[in-house]
Amino acid sequence: MNSLDFPNNTLQADSSKSDTTTLSTTLAEINYLARSHNRFRILELICASSCSQDDLQKQLDIHRTTLRKNLRGLEKRSWIENIPTNNVYRVLPAGQIVLQSLRTTLANFQTADCLGDFLALFPKELPIQMQTLCACNVTHCETQNPYAPMQRSLTLVKEAEIIRAFTPVFNPIYVETFEHPISDDHAFEIIVSQDVFETIQSDHTSTLEAALQAESVQLFVSDDVPRFGIALLDDIAVIAVYDRDMRVHSLLEADIGQQQVIEWAKQQYDRLKKTADKYEKLGEKDVTPR
Repeated sequence: MNSLDFPNNTLQADSSKSDTTTLSTTLAEINYLARSHNRFRILELICASSCSQDDLQKQLDIHRTTLRKNLRGLEKRSWIENIPTNNVYRVLPAGQIVLQSLRTTLANFQTADCLGDFLALFPKELPIQMQTLCACNVTHCETQNPYAPMQRSLTLVKEAEIIRAFTPVFNPIYVETFEHPISDDHAFEIIVSQDVFETIQSDHTSTLEAALQAESVQLFVSDDVPRFGIALLDDIAVIAVYDRDMRVHSLLEADIGQQQVIEWAKQQYDRLKKTADKYEKLGEKDVTPR
């Protein structure tokens, strides 16, 4: 074997060691910035505008010794630099890249946290690219605000002019929407299960009948409503998932930038509507679904 020839496994081992070293270094740098809120805020403030130590101390309310130590650490990594003539610190290109990258990473982790819960509760596999799902807005119930998804739903429904939706559970949002006058400029279609229909008919008869006086309101009933909800609101689509007790847990919102989600949601709605029975009112006699 020629002295300049190396076995492939040797080259692969060296490459693996190099990749491991690079990864370790990168993780160490991420850890340095992420583990200290003060460092992150210092870099954010300097990135927004050149700052003096006095400016930073006033805005952060930290001890001067701690501030100096963190500034030296950021300088050492060439993320910022000191301008002695102006007595200020300014961000360097590497610092801008690091800050933006960490912001993106934090946003991705938050999205993964929300989206992970949503997908875990979704009753079937979504035929949508993960990248597209990650671009959607997710609202989920939290300890501080367990009704966040319901509140968000109500806001979206009230803002929409064209509403097409189906739900597997009784949702007070639709009753509250019915209680407001519905003009001819609005269109409201909703598909519910037989159980939900019976609940609305028995507990909210007057509200239902008043709403159905408007030609733009239509109610359908189906035995095939799935265990998730969909609302098509003007140009956006909303998908709702429920916990074991069939309470709204998370909402996923897709706008025109996530057309794949919107098209999928439309297909689900149109498919269900084809098999649903329409609630009709003929004179004084109700023609109710079976």
